[in-house]
Amino acid sequence: AHRSSVGAMVASLLLPTAVGNQPSLGLSPDGLHAVVAGQHVLQTISLSAEDGSMVCEENLVPHKLRQHPNLNCKDVQWHPYQATQLATGSSSGAVLLWNLEGRVNDKLSRTLTGHSRAVNRVCYVPQEASRLLSGSQDCTVRQWDTRVRFAQQHSYRTAAEVRDVAVSRLSPLSFAVALENGMVQLFDMRSSKGPLQALQAHGAPVFCLDYHPEMRGVLATGSRDRLLKVWDLDQGGSASNINLKARE
Repeated sequence: AHRSSVGAMVASLLLPTAVGNQPSLGLSPDGLHAVVAGQHVLQTISLSAEDGSMVCEENLVPHKLRQHPNLNCKDVQWHPYQATQLATGSSSGAVLLWNLEGRVNDKLSRTLTGHSRAVNRVCYVPQEASRLLSGSQDCTVRQWDTRVRFAQQHSYRTAAEVRDVAVSRLSPLSFAVALENGMVQLFDMRSSKGPLQALQAHGAPVFCLDYHPEMRGVLATGSRDRLLKVWDLDQGGSASNINLKARE
C-alpha cells in the first residue's frame, strides 16, 4: 500500500496520464532510482540525493508493444542486489523479468508463465535473490528460480486471491500471504503441501503485510477494514495482535 501511494505521488508529478489509477513503485538498491509501473508503462526515474529532484529516464515498454496484455503492470520490484534487474507482474498472469542493460526497446529479458489470472505481487527472496515469489488472483503463490530454464519450482494453493506476499529476513524459508477474504496464511518455502498457519486476520481484504526487520515472528498487516494489526506469531504457537484504528 505504501509503495502504491508513493508511486501515485511520483506518477502525478511526472506521468499524469500514462500509468492508470493504481501505479506501483520500486526503488533501486542504492536508492538513487525509482521505477513506476502501470498500464503499459514501466518508467525509470532518477532521484537526486542532494536536492530531492526527480527526472524521468525511459519507458522500458517498447511503443509497439504497449497494448500487449503482459505489459499492463500490476506490480514491480527491483532486484535487491542487482541494480540492472527488475521484475513485474501483469494483469494477464505473466511475470516479466527486465534487464536495464539491454538494447533500447529490447530490455524485456524473460517471460514466466503459469498463473491464470492477474499477478498482484512479485517478491524477490532476499537471502537467495535468484528466487522470486509471485502472488495472483488465481489463489496461488508460485516460486521461480530465475537461473534455470524451467523456472517454476513450487506452487502454493491459498484460501483466496492473493493481495500481498512478504518473506521473513530472519526466517528465510518462511513467507506470508495477504488474502482477499481477510486471512493471512504462512508457508514454508520448501513445501507446497499447505500453509503452516492460517489467521483470520481481518474482516475485509488484507491489502498489505510485512515482517519486522529485527524481531523474529512479528508481522504487521493492513486491511480495507481500516485496521493495522501487529502479530506475534511465535507466542505460544498462536498470534496476538495490537489494533490501531485508522482515522476516518
